[in-house]
Amino acid sequence: MTNQPYNFTAVEQKWRPYWQKINLYQTGSDPDNPNYAILDFFPYPSGEGLSVGHCRNYVPTCIAARFKRMKGYNVLHPMGWDAFG
Repeated sequence: MTNQPYNFTAVEQKWRPYWQKINLYQTGSDPDNPNYAILDFFPYPSGEGLSVGHCRNYVPTCIAARFKRMKGYNVLHPMGWDAFG
C-alpha cells in the first residue's frame, strides 16, 4: 500500500481514449450473443448532492451490467424508469 492519494484524473486521462477507441461502453448487437437489459431509475430531482443511497441503488446494477458485458452479453444499461410515482 502507498500513502499517496489515488490520482483519478491521471488514470482517466490515460485510459479514456483507449476505452473510446475499443467502444468499451457501446451496446453490442451481435446476434450470436445473448441480450441483457437492466434499468436504473432516475435520481430524485429534489435530492441535494450525493448520499449513501446513491451507492446502494446504482452500484449493484452497474456491477451486474459490467459482469454480463464481460461474459459476452449484449448489455443495455440505461437510466430508464420513472420511480417518482
